[in-house]
Amino acid sequence: MKNIKSLEDRIINIVRTSDGVRSSEEAELRHLDMNGTEPRMIKVVLAKQFGVQLDLVWDDSIQAFTTDIGGMTWTSDFDYKDYVATPWESGKYYVRSSRRK
Repeated sequence: MKNIKSLEDRIINIVRTSDGVRSSEEAELRHLDMNGTEPRMIKVVLAKQFGVQLDLVWDDSIQAFTTDIGGMTWTSDFDYKDYVATPWESGKYYVRSSRRK
């Protein structure tokens, strides 16, 4: 995940569906778990409801993160690629030469 310092830059939209009614909510993206270049899971905290944390799992069929809790379906509504660090940003993916002479 990119090093994003300000809270405003970590705010994402998620959609809550309950009884066929869809509503958009803001949430703070706390963690983005990747398996190589494939997304696996995100952790978000709802912005308007104190202390509510959701773990959403990647669903390939809809190309979004989703979870079901208490009869409500939560689905991500943002592009996760905006939060993925490129290999040259962190330096940990640089190819290094051998130190042997």
